[in-house]
Amino acid sequence: MSVERTVKPLRYLLAGAGVAVLSLMCGSPDLNAQSPSCSPDSCEIVLNRVVGLPDVAGLSLHGPLAYVIRDGRGRFFARAANRRQVVVYDASGKWLSTIDPPSTAPRSWIALFAGPGGTVVVWTWPDGDSFAIDDRLALVKRPPIPYQPNFIRDDGSAVVAMNIPTASLAGFPLHLVDKGGNIGGSFGSDTPEYRSDLRLLIERVAAPARDDSVWAMPRGRYSLERWNAQTGKLISRTAIHSNWFKESRTYPADEFTRPAPIVQSLWEKDGLIWVIVRDADQKWRAGGPGEAAWTVARMNATYDWVVEVIEPRSGDVVASRRFDGSVVANPPQDLLASYAQTQAGVANGLDVFVPQLRQKGKS
Repeated sequence: MSVERTVKPLRYLLAGAGVAVLSLMCGSPDLNAQSPSCSPDSCEIVLNRVVGLPDVAGLSLHGPLAYVIRDGRGRFFARAANRRQVVVYDASGKWLSTIDPPSTAPRSWIALFAGPGGTVVVWTWPDGDSFAIDDRLALVKRPPIPYQPNFIRDDGSAVVAMNIPTASLAGFPLHLVDKGGNIGGSFGSDTPEYRSDLRLLIERVAAPARDDSVWAMPRGRYSLERWNAQTGKLISRTAIHSNWFKESRTYPADEFTRPAPIVQSLWEKDGLIWVIVRDADQKWRAGGPGEAAWTVARMNATYDWVVEVIEPRSGDVVASRRFDGSVVANPPQDLLASYAQTQAGVANGLDVFVPQLRQKGKS
């Protein structure tokens, strides 16, 4: 572990603290190992550090919602804090290039996604343009996607998770956008309706399932759904058994209202569903820092991040871990990005982890 780039440990709030740091020091684990068989609360979550991605000269990675994508060649792609540039690193974390996607808008921003065949896709707002990054790190124009994707499917189509305020689409939280950029169907609701006072019950996060269906969860309700994106039909809906997640309808009005648990992302791995939930910090106090002036310190004083693993048929939680530093994923990849700093406490880039399950009591 580099002295100059010592990881600021996430202060783990559940049993087994320090496992991620031990993983840094004990060699390279098998990141492709299958998850063990787990009954409720029989397993624990281990974070294995893959790489550190330092800031580059004049360009910070410490922006809101910092995440990382890895392409088929093992390179890592991160969005700069300015949200307008892509910073590229090799498999060891060495800076390779900085990419400036074109945009016609003065206040544009970009989002990154894992694309078909191990590619990385860049999407731009408000243009809706999309580009694939090729092996030479050049941008290759793709058909536009009119709305920000939630993820890109293997066939090049995309799933969009947002309310689109038109007569035919309003009230549907999920939409399938074909390879040509056209909306091919909408789904995610039994009775389509959009109400601003029910945003967290209507809005969804989504991820691909192995059988080409779509996993989805309402942001404010701990319920797992599976939808057929082609027909728009609900395949299954399972309540998740939780003693801490409290359902909420809308975002808090101000810094004097305790933040409710909000589902941030989910993905499937080895037949289990991994979920990240942003919750109020365990030391949260009314009138605290809130989100008015965003900094990593303010965000970490306001929120905790809870990673849980769920058996999708029963809704049982087989493992859970709470972090007081942010961990962000961009499914379907299972890379977790966390803000890093030097030993002297200076913000410097991101640390990248792969989470794994381990049966309790085993090292």
